[in-house]
Amino acid sequence: MMSTAQPLSSIRLMMTSDDASSEVPSPPQREESSVVESIGDSESPQSPPESTFTHTLPIHTHVTSSILTKETNEPVSLGGLKNLGMLVLLANNLRLILENHTKYGFLLGNPFATVPIGDVKNTVLVWCLIPLHILFAVTIEKYIAKKAIGTKKKHVDNPTAHFRDHLYCLAHVINAGWLLAYVTYLVYFHIYHPLLGSACEVHALIVSMKLMSYYFTNRDLRKAFVKDDPVPKDYVLQYPQNISVRNIMYFWWAPTLVYQPSYPRSNVPFRKLFFLKRCGEISALFFALWFVSAQYANPILINSLSAMHDLRVSVIVERILKLSTVSIVIWLAAFFCIFQSILNALAEVIGFGDRSFYMDWWNAGSLGTYWRLWNRPVYNYMKRHVYLPLRTRGFSATQASTIVFLISAFLHELLVGIPTHNLSFIAFSGMMFQVPLIMLTAPLEKMRGPGTVIGNCIFWVSFVIVGQPTAVLWYYYRWHAMHGTVGQSH
Repeated sequence: MMSTAQPLSSIRLMMTSDDASSEVPSPPQREESSVVESIGDSESPQSPPESTFTHTLPIHTHVTSSILTKETNEPVSLGGLKNLGMLVLLANNLRLILENHTKYGFLLGNPFATVPIGDVKNTVLVWCLIPLHILFAVTIEKYIAKKAIGTKKKHVDNPTAHFRDHLYCLAHVINAGWLLAYVTYLVYFHIYHPLLGSACEVHALIVSMKLMSYYFTNRDLRKAFVKDDPVPKDYVLQYPQNISVRNIMYFWWAPTLVYQPSYPRSNVPFRKLFFLKRCGEISALFFALWFVSAQYANPILINSLSAMHDLRVSVIVERILKLSTVSIVIWLAAFFCIFQSILNALAEVIGFGDRSFYMDWWNAGSLGTYWRLWNRPVYNYMKRHVYLPLRTRGFSATQASTIVFLISAFLHELLVGIPTHNLSFIAFSGMMFQVPLIMLTAPLEKMRGPGTVIGNCIFWVSFVIVGQPTAVLWYYYRWHAMHGTVGQSH
């Protein structure tokens, strides 16, 4: 009796042994792996296995881990899931676009139609008076430089030098403080439109900070000059040759808040195409910001007024969540417009070389890392003129950081509360709330891995979902409450 394990080819040969002309050739021998590889591959030749017992083919032969667990040794790409996420976001936003168009149609109008002529006049006045404060600052420094040169030539200590330093400091503080004070007064009481008011307040604050940096830097350079102490060798221009109108005017337009006698210059000539691309980005992003704000953010805010007035919490939460999508689009567009397009265009015009205006803040694993990465000009200013001086005077790192955030919170309230005519200290409180969040997320970032992911999620939630939409909704409500439009049907 023939064994049942006899190969199929032998059976066929025995059945046809009497007819040599009909001999059937045996199929080619194949490795077991080729059978597995041929499954699902329409182009590979389909051949029967060597044995008739195909159901005994070994499948589980190795110790393996699921590819989404950390024990796996196989490199795994999540590109498909990222594509799915992008498609879901695209589909959801297309739905919102269609829903918005169905409900409201096109809401775009002339953005300058509601700008009072008085606002324009006061804005022009502010921008014309700011250069006078800059010229006054360099005039003070020229006078001080002459005194320093005379003191060094005499090789004697001036007993009144310490007293005079205080007077010079007071003169600079009055100059910068008066600039910020009267611009704040004009914006709060005489400039109605928030955008024009913001433009004036931001410019005045930037110039005031630059003027103080100009004084602090030249004060230390002057002391080193008189005592023949070493100064940073990176400065091509040394004190007092840097005290000139041309030098401070360059600093006025330089995309930095920190004064130096000289800056690294770009090693390539002016790139016209690069500059035009940045200008194109600025124009496109300004239009996008206007379009998204008017077409999508404004209806959400208007429909939130009655809920805010009646304190309907569930509706308010729903409005905040809906506003968060629009808020992140506006925030990212504004970030790219300012830090990538405007500052790079400005740097290209004047040949400013150091263009590290931001770093990869979107990967921040803690709130502290975010603040160090996202706005480098402000971070460098606070570190150089506030944090480090406090540390040298005996303050702890926590105390110095808290004072930095206290100053930053005050400045944020100026930039938001003054142009909107609403000093509710929401911006101030939001900035100060960053201090405990930094303490909470700092240990998570040190854990790496899951800790960094959790810290990054806390950062995004605090800004995108809780922070910005809530603040915008509150200031919008206070604006309409101040002008008596809350409670009206929209």
